[in-house]
Amino acid sequence: MLREVLGRAMGPPPSRGSSDVRPFMAPRDDYDDDQDELSPLPWDKFFSEKRDVPINAGKDVFRVYSSGTEGPMFIMFHGGGYTAMTWAVVIRKLQRSSTPNRVLAFDCRAHGGTVTEDISDMSLEKQTDDAVQLIAAVCGEGDTSEKVFVGHSMGAAVATAVCGSGKVKGITGLVVIDVVEGTAMASLSAMQLYIDKIPTSFNSAEDAVRWSLTSRSAKTRKAARVSTPDRIQPAPDTTLSKWVWRTDLLRTEPYWRGWYQGMSQRFLACPVRKVLMLAGTDRLDTALTIAQMQGKFRLIVLPDCGHCIQEDDPQKTAETLLDMVRKVVIPVRMPVVVQHAAY
Repeated sequence: MLREVLGRAMGPPPSRGSSDVRPFMAPRDDYDDDQDELSPLPWDKFFSEKRDVPINAGKDVFRVYSSGTEGPMFIMFHGGGYTAMTWAVVIRKLQRSSTPNRVLAFDCRAHGGTVTEDISDMSLEKQTDDAVQLIAAVCGEGDTSEKVFVGHSMGAAVATAVCGSGKVKGITGLVVIDVVEGTAMASLSAMQLYIDKIPTSFNSAEDAVRWSLTSRSAKTRKAARVSTPDRIQPAPDTTLSKWVWRTDLLRTEPYWRGWYQGMSQRFLACPVRKVLMLAGTDRLDTALTIAQMQGKFRLIVLPDCGHCIQEDDPQKTAETLLDMVRKVVIPVRMPVVVQHAAY
């Protein structure tokens, strides 16, 4: 099932075209060892730059995070209800690698620090157009440098659509994380019931981090401390002293089916190296099962992870991405099953 579906509201608009650039040094791991710490971790522990990029003639301003100055670029597409911070721990591992690489992660419309004129249209077509414009604004129109798309859940549907559109040049790889058309479509009927079980507010950011860990929504403390706080904001009603979800995913219900319908064929049709990372082989649908047996993509299974693989096992996620740009030749006919993910 699509595990994370969230609650409400947009944050204050960022200043248009602004940026926050800080020298990036490999962060110390002091906080990694504190098993009781719940305080939020800031973005600049993981990324070197944060900026707000206008597109659509300045009507929409997208929050963008980046790191690295040379090498292939990983472009990250987060899932519904998440933000670019879901990639933070993976990005830190990528940047510590001996393989030069660049990273671009952004908050999609109606999520995180991105502010758009219309927050209601979350269709696959609209999100695809957003991504095409944003990549052109950041990389330059017609840029042909090497790019690998990495998408989780809803973001994987968008990444696949952009990859297949032919509107972005230089794409050499596509990594899809824990979403398969058949399973996603079958899960949609239960989504609202799942959403109803999620708390709508918290007393503090630490309280939200605690919930994400105890509910097993997140399985690693580092990821929970950087990802969860970015998904909440102070309640609009200042008398409540509560924190609420930034994104109301229920408002996107009219688009759920459109995100995933036909995704398997779009994925298989993309003329690039492909990897599918899943938390269980039961998630494979018929089309992908046949294609995997034919060696059309690499399958990696991490049964100890939840839906958010990049947060639950950032080490294996980073290794998989680096294999893509290192052009490592790996047999694809047999799935790779990784046991005992590092929690």
